Amino acid sequence: MNKNEMIGRMHHDGTDLLVRIACADAYAAAAEFLDGRKPDESTLLSALERLSPEVGYLAHPRAGRTQAGQYTDDTEMTVANARVLLGEYPCTPEGFAGAYVDEHAFGGYRSGYARGLQEFMRTVGDGATFMRTIRRSTSCKNGSVMRAGIIGVLPDLQRVIAVATEQASVTHYTPCGILSARIAAVATWYTLHTNVSLADVPEALRTHQDQLLAMPEGIECAHMIRLADQWWRPWDGSPVVRLDDQSIGISTIRAALTLAATQPTFVEVVRGAIRYRGDTDSVAAVAAAITAPRQREALPEFFERDLELGSPKTGTVRLRALGTALMSRFGGW
Repeated sequence: MNKNEMIGRMHHDGTDLLVRIACADAYAAAAEFLDGRKPDESTLLSALERLSPEVGYLAHPRAGRTQAGQYTDDTEMTVANARVLLGEYPCTPEGFAGAYVDEHAFGGYRSGYARGLQEFMRTVGDGATFMRTIRRSTSCKNGSVMRAGIIGVLPDLQRVIAVATEQASVTHYTPCGILSARIAAVATWYTLHTNVSLADVPEALRTHQDQLLAMPEGIECAHMIRLADQWWRPWDGSPVVRLDDQSIGISTIRAALTLAATQPTFVEVVRGAIRYRGDTDSVAAVAAAITAPRQREALPEFFERDLELGSPKTGTVRLRALGTALMSRFGGW
């Protein structure tokens, strides 16, 4: 791909990008880290895999989770990233941090966040305090990748990589955190800005491996030696959980890319994330960001109608408005 092709007009409409991320996240959240060993969990997982319009959204069986149809931190932080892209906050670590704090308060301090981060964001009032107070993260988890797909709306691929790195640095300043976020953002850039098929996106990403793997000086993690050999390999279908030899951040993007490349419809992508088990909602949200510009089939009616319990404040109405604004600014739609 030449330089001119790396800064091109948008080929596919992303107006519903945030809506579909949220629907996938909210639906798959009911299965998060359930293994089906308990009879009630097995029954729930079977119901979720059927994805029946008569049943609709379901709630996670464990206490302290979001209600049926509510999205999680995956979508809420993606929305915050969208607000940065729209110019509501500066595109800096402090700006991203401020957006995360404000969006979390706007949504009513929803559950689903890592407990320590949720408590921290309740106590800081703005992005400056967030960045001044937080310890530089050494996490290789998937918080940076789950919210990065929306950055693919930017027209300049080099800018996509840079902004994905900026937002990852707020909470996941590690090679795994940065690489997984970059891959998610660039994958969505490909499905919005080019006609490369979903099946060929993983191979297209490999043409940018040197850029994707180039890290800021001085950062490292235990997984670095294996990253170049691991990130592009198809997922094997096992649960997406933290492993000793691979971070869940890298596992999440591998699983999402595999679903995007192999599943024919958006609904099958969501089902696939649930069948994998493990961090189902993050895999579904990341895969939704990649596939939404291409898999344009009508969704089950309840997906949009009952999202966020039908709230116009945080649900479908607001998310589509934000998507429309992003397309107006970056896509010419």
